[in-house]
Amino acid sequence: MYKTSDLFFYIGITGVILFSFFSFSYAYYPFFNSDSALSVLMAYHYHLPEDIYCWGQNRGGTFEMMIAHFFISLFHSSPVITASIIHYLILIAGFFAGFHFIRKSFYRFALAVLWFFPSGFFIEIIIYQFSVQFSLFMIAIFFLSKSFSVSAKKNFFLSLSFLFMILNVWVLDLGIIPTTFLFLFLSTTILVKNNKGRATLQGIKYFSSKPTLFLSALWIVSGAAFIYWAKHLTNYTIGYSETSPNNPSEIYFSLLSISKSFSEAFLFHRKFFSDSMLVYSVAIFFVFYLFYFIKPKQTYSLVIFFRSFFSGNLCSGF
Repeated sequence: MYKTSDLFFYIGITGVILFSFFSFSYAYYPFFNSDSALSVLMAYHYHLPEDIYCWGQNRGGTFEMMIAHFFISLFHSSPVITASIIHYLILIAGFFAGFHFIRKSFYRFALAVLWFFPSGFFIEIIIYQFSVQFSLFMIAIFFLSKSFSVSAKKNFFLSLSFLFMILNVWVLDLGIIPTTFLFLFLSTTILVKNNKGRATLQGIKYFSSKPTLFLSALWIVSGAAFIYWAKHLTNYTIGYSETSPNNPSEIYFSLLSISKSFSEAFLFHRKFFSDSMLVYSVAIFFVFYLFYFIKPKQTYSLVIFFRSFFSGNLCSGF
């Protein structure tokens, strides 16, 4: 039975989502630019298989444009409104998938604010493909967690997890980074099992069955084949960069520039006051984050495992 506090909580969540939609969606964002226009135009003029990636690119999968085009064709609706709604529905799905790993209403509401109202420095994350990619990744993580907790439907949920992992990499090449990190983190956790049962799954037995091994191999090969096929199908024109990875000198000067920016932000340099507020707010939040998630009374091992993964993924991003 729902409490009055639950009602206010979901009203608050709904308010945050609607406020974000009328602030940052394609239809209402005041700084609508060519990147946003590309999503709307492709949603209207969409053709498979040549439009499997954004026009003239071999990256940036058109998952949301493909779905939006279906509804535009079916209902003859406004392309900009339809593309906006589909974009936000994907974000909402990823957001609610994150509820699986956060139990308290306060932190769920904090996630809503963070998810739909990122700092002004990162506002492009919610507008462009970054948000779609991470939402798909969160859905994949949710199904992966369900595959461990619901043994009767293990392979079904595992298949859904692999499917959304592939979609996450297709939508944005960047998705391969958290996917690879998850694989390494999962492998390490299984092979180096914690005796206390914390931050662990069900051990090596989970992957020992032949159907699961075959299913996993099949999805990995299929995903790699799909990405390879999609990239070679596109009419790739101009790349942002065709250079090799950074050399030691370039890495050194990049780190030097980053350290200088951080030092100016931490010292509240008058030209970077807003940056300083952001840096200190993130630092304070991270401290509270650590104190909350390292509480010894936590007993739900799957949730602890994925919280550990998110913490490690956050650190790897720096």
